[in-house]
Amino acid sequence: MYVFARNAKSDSEFAGPTFAPDGKTFFVNMQGDGLTFAIWGPFSRRNSARQRQMAVAAPPASIAPRVSDELAEAADRQGMGRLEAAAYDRLGVPLS
Repeated sequence: MYVFARNAKSDSEFAGPTFAPDGKTFFVNMQGDGLTFAIWGPFSRRNSARQRQMAVAAPPASIAPRVSDELAEAADRQGMGRLEAAAYDRLGVPLS
């Protein structure tokens, strides 16, 4: 574990850290502000297999985003995971 950021706001927290499947981008959310940060490496002691595994680990069903068949097909066409596609969809990025 590495400390690389600090949140000075008392009404918010960092959450949901995950690596992109290629292991080069680290994403983290700031809950109170509803922001997602993309942090680019290089990251030392890189373990690509572990990063890929963590990037596609499914959240518990009770909090997982609902992925429509149409969105799932778009994810497959774009070569991305369904959770990644759901994140893009929520941000309004078209996946045609």
